Amino acid sequence: GYLLWPLMGACLTAAVLSAAAQAVRGEVARRAEVRALADRERMALERYEALSRQHQEILMLRHDMKRHLLALRGMTDEPRTAAYLDELLGQTEAVSGSVSTGNRMLDILLGSRLAAAREAGVAVELDRLQAPEKLPLSDGELCSLFLNILDNAVAGASAPGAERPWLRLECHVKNDFFVFNCENSSTQAWMAGQAKKEHVENHGLGKKVIGRIMARYGDLIQVEKGNDFYRVTLALPLLSD
Repeated sequence: GYLLWPLMGACLTAAVLSAAAQAVRGEVARRAEVRALADRERMALERYEALSRQHQEILMLRHDMKRHLLALRGMTDEPRTAAYLDELLGQTEAVSGSVSTGNRMLDILLGSRLAAAREAGVAVELDRLQAPEKLPLSDGELCSLFLNILDNAVAGASAPGAERPWLRLECHVKNDFFVFNCENSSTQAWMAGQAKKEHVENHGLGKKVIGRIMARYGDLIQVEKGNDFYRVTLALPLLSD
């Protein structure tokens, strides 16, 4: 029995060291994930700021273009030239650089990601688009939350193997809550994470960002998966005056 005591002590020491090493590895991984999530939120805000500047430049360009076309229209009486300028003016009025929900930040974010979806060949359907001027989120949270949802939706809709890529958005205010619904076509392989490694990592990190932000505001979020669709619905409590 006495001979077993050193062996038991060695085993206990090894177990303690192993547990300590595992705890250290877990803490290092946790801190790395926290930094990665914080970096992702920071980058989302930087993306919004860049999109906002681009949006403002487009509006200024459209304004100047319309003014020049009106000036040219007033300089000519030639029927064909006048008709052509009228057509260009009509196209200028018809083209919109953003959607209109009532919330400027959300408009810019939605406008940029929907444009990317259309460029990727995704059919976009918009139902009700109504948002309060101010949401309870900070600017960083708002950018990170909706950019991650929309980026995942565009990636899912344009995943390899999707027969008819589509994306549907709807948002409105109901009973002092802002309700946002994003639904997209997808494939079983994409929803199961069977894609390129870098995409799986980004997709997983995006879902963690979404979950962390929603946990601060009641955690009212629902994810639904079907054979060929993926849907995210969330509700944010609105601040009362």
